[in-house]
Amino acid sequence: VDAAGTGGVMAVPLRARAKTHGALAVLRGEGEELTAEDLKLGNLLGHQTALAFANLELIAQVRRTERIRRELEMAAEIQASILPPPLTEAGPLTAVASCQPAQEVGGDAYLVLPAGDGLLAGVADVSGHGLSSALLMNAFASEVQALALTETRPGALLTATNRLIADRVGEMSLFVTVALIQCDGDGRLAMASAGHPPAMILTPGGEVRPVDIGGVPLGVLDDEVYEEAIFEPDEYNAIVLYSDGLTEARNAAGEMYGLERLEAMLRDVAGRDADPRRVHAVILDDLARFAGDVAQADDLTVLAVGRRR
Repeated sequence: VDAAGTGGVMAVPLRARAKTHGALAVLRGEGEELTAEDLKLGNLLGHQTALAFANLELIAQVRRTERIRRELEMAAEIQASILPPPLTEAGPLTAVASCQPAQEVGGDAYLVLPAGDGLLAGVADVSGHGLSSALLMNAFASEVQALALTETRPGALLTATNRLIADRVGEMSLFVTVALIQCDGDGRLAMASAGHPPAMILTPGGEVRPVDIGGVPLGVLDDEVYEEAIFEPDEYNAIVLYSDGLTEARNAAGEMYGLERLEAMLRDVAGRDADPRRVHAVILDDLARFAGDVAQADDLTVLAVGRRR
């Protein structure tokens, strides 16, 4: 403060909630000194002004938070709208799926599309969490659905999708793991994987076969060619695809659900009733018993596909 031509001068810092917002200057006329009343009034005005600034910032922050909340709600609605119905029947085939994001929006999704007299189905998981992963998942799902209009072979579909999105995914420092199956009306099944957790094949003999085809996640190598595994109708009753949010779910003791528990539980189901609706329900019920009320840190997607008998 330039005090030329003035008397007493006082500067009161405008500080509230551990933040300084500026200073309030109190000046007297030339030849006049500040009184004790002036000091008291200046401090009071400074305190009230600092609180006003702090409240304005708080209001702005609340508005920003509310705007972000609305945007996340809209993103969640959009993401939910791209998911197929939880139950799909195509000829003799039944697909049952669910997707539970850990946050408002998630990086998991499932896909179920008609493919001739059968269907194309899969589970995908974008690395990371939150809005960026959800946006990438939406873009991935759109690309796959567009390509599937002319190509339903899982290996070729993953190869083509990877070439389209590899640069975009790499720029975001993310990647996508995917497991895709294509099942004909006669039950012949083809499967391809891009770094996804092993699929679980439930056999007619009541066994459970984990199938890990390999393949790197989408977005890692833009020239990757994805191979397929073929299963004949007499080799399976149902197949289960899932994201790692299932096997990495934890209980109150910090223990992971794990692949071994999943296999053991499915082995019991395979020996009794491998209907995909029952298989899907039993998986979620068993996970709920294991995890209890513990909030999970990752998205959870489960897809069961089988033939009605």
